[in-house]
Amino acid sequence: MNRRSMGIAFISIAAFLYSVRYICAAIWVSGTNGWGWPHFKEALNNLGGGLLLFSIISLIIGVLYLAISEFGNHLENTFKQIKKNWDDYDTTP
Repeated sequence: MNRRSMGIAFISIAAFLYSVRYICAAIWVSGTNGWGWPHFKEALNNLGGGLLLFSIISLIIGVLYLAISEFGNHLENTFKQIKKNWDDYDTTP
């Protein structure tokens, strides 16, 4: 699996985890007598931050994989050119 596919997979996992958080809160609110935004917000707070944290981590990993797949070769070539120029500068008398 290449880096682009891994990036898309991690971003998909992030979207899934983020949506599961809201679906769980909706299920929780549907089982109570209350309804509306205050009860939904309370349900989101009661779920904790685990799903949100893991979705953010997965999103960051996915974006990094995509950035590396798009700009990795260009950055590698740029660093090689900088090193070559630096070595040439060091060897000149």
